[in-house]
Amino acid sequence: MDIKRLQQDRRRVVQVPITGDDGEVEMIELAVWHKPITPAVLAEMTATSEGDAADKERLVSQLAAVLTRWDITDNGKPVKPTAAVLRGFEFEVLAAIAEALFASIYPKSTT
Repeated sequence: MDIKRLQQDRRRVVQVPITGDDGEVEMIELAVWHKPITPAVLAEMTATSEGDAADKERLVSQLAAVLTRWDITDNGKPVKPTAAVLRGFEFEVLAAIAEALFASIYPKSTT
């Protein structure tokens, strides 16, 4: 197997909360592509917990470092998953994306 195949971006579909037109929160699917989650990246991401602003900023930085693209657009044009864009999202959305990345590493047991 060629090493490049092990280093390719991965695609995940994430359920994220958004507020609908009626003010109710609903879950939508968001496709994200990310770099492989290496042990070093995982160690940094698991050090983040829901807490102070520094934790939230660290999560933004880490997600920006691993996300390569997603299906979010602005007037039909792709939006890059940069730290500046991620800072504009509620923490609940950031946490949903991070949890989906963790779930791909640690799948839930079916027993």
